[in-house]
Amino acid sequence: MKKIRFAGITLFILGFAFVGVWASGIAELFPPPWPDAPLPPQGPAPEDALPLTDSLSAESCGKCHQKQYKEWKESMHRNSFEDPIHQVVLKVDEMEFCSGCHLPLTEQTPVFVSFEGGEPIVEPNPDFMPELMSEGVTCAVCHLREWVRHGPPHEGETEEEASQIHEVKFSEDYEKSEFCASCHQHEMEHIPGTPLEVIPPGVTVLWDNTYGEWKEWQESLAEDHPAKGRQCQNCHMPREQHTWKGGHSPDMLERAVEVEVATDKEAYAPGDTVSAKISITAKTGHKFPSGGSGGNNRMVAVTANILDEDGNAVDTQQFPPIMRQMKPPPEIFIEVSDNRILPGETRVFDYSFTIPEDIEGNLSLNTQVAYFLTPPPLFEAWGAPELIEQFPPTIVFDETKPLIPEKDYTNVFSVDLEPGLNVVSLPLEPETPYTARSLAEELGATTVIKLDAKSGRFIGFTVDMPGDGFPIEGGQGYIVNVKEGKTVAFTGTTWINQPSVEFAAPAAKYSAWAFVLSGALYNGDGHAIADEEYTVTAKNLRTGAVAIAPPHTQVWGYSVGKVNTFSSNSHFATVWADLSRKSVIEASDTIEITVMDAFGNQVSEPTRIRISTSDIQKAFTTVRLNINQIPPENALGQNYPNPFNPETWIPFKLAQDADVAIKIYDLSGKLIRNLTLGRKSAGYYISKPSAAYWNGKNDAGEYVASGTYFYSIKAGEFTDTKKLLISK
Repeated sequence: MKKIRFAGITLFILGFAFVGVWASGIAELFPPPWPDAPLPPQGPAPEDALPLTDSLSAESCGKCHQKQYKEWKESMHRNSFEDPIHQVVLKVDEMEFCSGCHLPLTEQTPVFVSFEGGEPIVEPNPDFMPELMSEGVTCAVCHLREWVRHGPPHEGETEEEASQIHEVKFSEDYEKSEFCASCHQHEMEHIPGTPLEVIPPGVTVLWDNTYGEWKEWQESLAEDHPAKGRQCQNCHMPREQHTWKGGHSPDMLERAVEVEVATDKEAYAPGDTVSAKISITAKTGHKFPSGGSGGNNRMVAVTANILDEDGNAVDTQQFPPIMRQMKPPPEIFIEVSDNRILPGETRVFDYSFTIPEDIEGNLSLNTQVAYFLTPPPLFEAWGAPELIEQFPPTIVFDETKPLIPEKDYTNVFSVDLEPGLNVVSLPLEPETPYTARSLAEELGATTVIKLDAKSGRFIGFTVDMPGDGFPIEGGQGYIVNVKEGKTVAFTGTTWINQPSVEFAAPAAKYSAWAFVLSGALYNGDGHAIADEEYTVTAKNLRTGAVAIAPPHTQVWGYSVGKVNTFSSNSHFATVWADLSRKSVIEASDTIEITVMDAFGNQVSEPTRIRISTSDIQKAFTTVRLNINQIPPENALGQNYPNPFNPETWIPFKLAQDADVAIKIYDLSGKLIRNLTLGRKSAGYYISKPSAAYWNGKNDAGEYVASGTYFYSIKAGEFTDTKKLLISK
């Protein structure tokens, strides 16, 4: 006779069948038939248990583990049973088996149901503790077995040392994705007489395949890929935070995807067709959105809108939703489709719209990407429309781009004319169109000549001719003759759908108003780097102007501090430019070049080059950057910011793999805080994503007072100490 959990009014045997992903330690923590049956009861607490250690409540754990308890209280694990969506599913779909993961402890289960001769027998659970139901996935679910505490190893501490208050057993399994698979990977099969009977006999349904998706992604990565070996905990429990952020967290969703909208033109005119590509790249280690709870509940909606000046939609296109879709109840276990985005995959949506010829005013392209924990139609089907407002979508991306920009005729562009013949083109569209005569008057020219594209012949105009001559058009070159050199200021607005206007840069020996720094990246073996993402940052140390070349992108800018950048595979280019022709670079300027990887980590020592006169005359220089991701020696850097309040980052470099710990002392030499960073690979830990982080608190979780402190690093045999200052 098989006992199973029961949390509602419908009786049936569960049909979970796990796929054997566990390490032996995890199998001991979550023994079969979990989750068909709850975790074994803890039994009475040991007679010698302290008052704080004889309870299964998370609150008792929080007396000592205050940080973890505070994080857990705000997490979805804490609310896994009381979550309104879960409660509706229990009520409407009669899916009490969800309690296997939402109420894992025997002590959280009101009754057991056994089947004998096909008839259900309901028995009260003598170990039931009603107060634990509200705690959902509580501390004891992961960390307590037969009153022995289990958890990940503590750097520099043995099990015996950690067992001063209660017995502790360490397991590295807590830091592996397999641990998460206990709830996020399972299969279901046909069971007659239960809701699972809708599954055809002999067919296995993956109710949740998040772990399987992660494992397949990891197996597809090259050994030297930066994400190789990344576990679930690295993203969802950074620095061992007990927050388990996911689809309920807006900041997590922003990091989960990258959205780009590219149009075939920067600006449009009436009658043009707008062609746009909306690209969504999944940066997750599993499909996006995740398909937890079998699908049907998490959805990504992509919408393109053409808006008028008042924000009203002129045209709207909603693309097919991105989701794993199951059949409606009672066949909710049968998958209909799955078009979710694979890890690292880019999904492209094409959108086009033809602007009416008679359009008045501006139009804009608005693109939205929204994430739904549960689509509104499903709330309606469940009879719970009140949850629609309680769980609105998270707007992951919302960008509006003008298509027909408002014309600003106040722009000014100056053109230098040499005595005699010059070739000019209108840099701006004037408010009042030019004719050959009005252009000649503006320039003080005697002659204006144009090339007629249809006939292939030149057409001339002189000031002693009658009439206004031919119209002056944008994107056309004209030959003009002036008696003396001068500078002419054109006013107007930017041309739409006209070729870009180029003027020769004035000769300069020692400075330039546009300059290009280009080059290529090479690894330590001298081979060009390909298929890896790096960002090159170049800084003029005299002016402070920064040019950035992000990987595989092209961006155009038109002022100092904004740059024209391009990079492709190992090659990169950064540009400083000022179209008002103010100098952006001078001979003898020093440029400092830094290379960062895709995670924002500095991967080599900065490179400095000095600009020469010949570089200025060419308006460019090239550099070869050799990336050595292993520093030549260990080093402890100065914290930043310093002074600080309340948080700071401590940079360091490792010449070889090492166990790293940073300790902070006050002026009396008393240990204030121990930052155990664990095993670190050789490399640069300079920028915020990788440097050591201190929040200004002591080991008791209290903010320390203002003053001078010392911080010391130990990495293998390497040690060093520096000072820092807290100023409040």
